[in-house]
Amino acid sequence: MHCHDTRIAHPPGSCRGGFFFGGVVVAIEISIRTQTSAFERALLAVSRELREEATKRVVGRSGALVRRRIMDEMPKLFDKPTPWTVNSVRYAASGSQAVLFIAYDTSKGISAEKYLAAEVRGGARKNKRSEQALELRGLLPAGMQVAPGRGDELDRFGNLRGGLVVQALAGIGAMRETGYAANATAKSRDRWRKKGLAHRRTGTPFFVGKSAESGTAGVYQIMGRHRIRAVMHFIPKPMYRDRLPFETIAGKFAGEIVPVQVRRVFHEIADGTLRV
Repeated sequence: MHCHDTRIAHPPGSCRGGFFFGGVVVAIEISIRTQTSAFERALLAVSRELREEATKRVVGRSGALVRRRIMDEMPKLFDKPTPWTVNSVRYAASGSQAVLFIAYDTSKGISAEKYLAAEVRGGARKNKRSEQALELRGLLPAGMQVAPGRGDELDRFGNLRGGLVVQALAGIGAMRETGYAANATAKSRDRWRKKGLAHRRTGTPFFVGKSAESGTAGVYQIMGRHRIRAVMHFIPKPMYRDRLPFETIAGKFAGEIVPVQVRRVFHEIADGTLRV
C-alpha cells in the first residue's frame, strides 16, 4: 500500500503559527490554517524537546480525530458505504504537519481514491475493472457504464456480487485474468447446451443484448425456458455532484478539534503530565 502523495513530511501548502493541516485527496491539495500564537508563546517558556513533543501531540491527536470525524460523516453522505471505502480515509503526522488523504490501495480491486474522485470533485467516476473489460471487448459502448440489473443479486452494500460478475464476464468472454476461462470451457458449454441454457452466440447462459420490453442494453442471463434476467444494465455515464467536499469538511472539523487539543496540551504542560 502507498499513499497518493509521497511528500508526507513536507506536504504542499503554507504554514502559520507552527501548525499545518493539509493533504492530497485524489491529487487535490488542501491547506487549513489554524491560529496558534498563544500556544507558541507558551511554548517559548519550555525546553525545545518539550516544545517538539507538545506540537507533535496536538498535530497527531488532531489528525486522528479529524480522520475519525470524516469517517463518521461518510455513511451520512453515501448509501451503505463499504468498510473498505470508509477506512480509505487516512492521515499521517510528522512533526508539526499532518496530512489527510485517501489511501491508494488496489489489494481488493479498484482503489477507493479512484472511485471517490467523482464524489470529491464532482463529475464522472472512473470505470471499474468490469467496465474496462467490457470496453476492451467492444461490448460496452463509449460514454456508458454499468448498473446492477436485479436487486436480488446485490450484496448488503448494494453492489453486484463478485462471483456473479466473474461468471458473467467469463461467460461472454470478457475476462482478461488467466484462469477464469475455466468458467466457459467446451465441457461447460456442452452442459449448458444440454440444459437449454446456452445462448447461440456465447454458448453460455450469459450474453450481451437488449431487453425486448424496455430496450435496455446490458448483460443478461438465461435462467430457463422463456426466462431471462438482467445481470448488468448499460447506462449513460452519470455525473456526480461533490457529495464529499473533503477540504470543506476537514476544515470544519479541524477548526473545532485543534483548539481543544491545544488547550489539552496547555493543561498537560501545566500539571507536569507532558514529559519527554
